[in-house]
Amino acid sequence: MRDETTATNHIHSPHIAATHTGSARPTWCRGDIGQAAIVVVAVAAALLVAILLALVDVGRGVTDRARAQTAADAAALASLDGGEVEAARFAAHHGATLVSWRAGPGADEVTVVVRFGEATATARATDAP
Repeated sequence: MRDETTATNHIHSPHIAATHTGSARPTWCRGDIGQAAIVVVAVAAALLVAILLALVDVGRGVTDRARAQTAADAAALASLDGGEVEAARFAAHHGATLVSWRAGPGADEVTVVVRFGEATATARATDAP
């Protein structure tokens, strides 16, 4: 018959002990079971929040650029008949601010620059056939 004490004598390190299931695990990590999962979940949550914030910021920039261009187009077209006053009114109607308005470069052309949020857009319109 085999002696039970010789079954555990093959472990040479004083930091390794046999558990009740027979698996060897360092004594210094016995209380750490499951602690890594908490760290992994916390890191994953922080990364998810950072990615979501970046996506929101990128989405806001894309939306601002599109809305600025829409406002610039409308302001340029409106200013063909109404001049700078109409350009400012149409830009404001679209939630933007008229930054500049000028006639030209051609005889029947106008060029406007508007700002919406952080985005700036330029549009040119003409009455020429």
